Amino acid sequence: MRRAAGPTGGPARVATVIHALHRRLCRASLARAVLPLALHLEIRGTATAAHQDALMMARTALRSSSAYPRIQQEIGLEHAEAVTILLFAISDYLKPSQRDQLGTLPGPITGELSNLHAQLAALSDIATPAGSTPRTQ
Repeated sequence: MRRAAGPTGGPARVATVIHALHRRLCRASLARAVLPLALHLEIRGTATAAHQDALMMARTALRSSSAYPRIQQEIGLEHAEAVTILLFAISDYLKPSQRDQLGTLPGPITGELSNLHAQLAALSDIATPAGSTPRTQ
């Protein structure tokens, strides 16, 4: 569904955002913290009917999450999907209480989420010295 666009300074930007997440206490502040990354996500083109269907199912899953309405209210419709998927993709960097605020992401979006998670983790690992921003499990 989405992929990191890879702007100049991307690894440092990802690491900075991830590091700042631990200071955020609520969904709204988490959404605002992740918004700068959302501006660099792109939706892949949908050349086939099957891909269009998969994109629609992914969007439905995002919009049906318990986090989506509050994220949309906080940052607006234009970036709500991107911020929601980013928060789920980096949820292993969040504190357990922050993950609890997100809830779960229903539907068949786990593959896309895993792909985005791997891209963000790779960018973060490039910019962050080993051991300085441990993931929470």
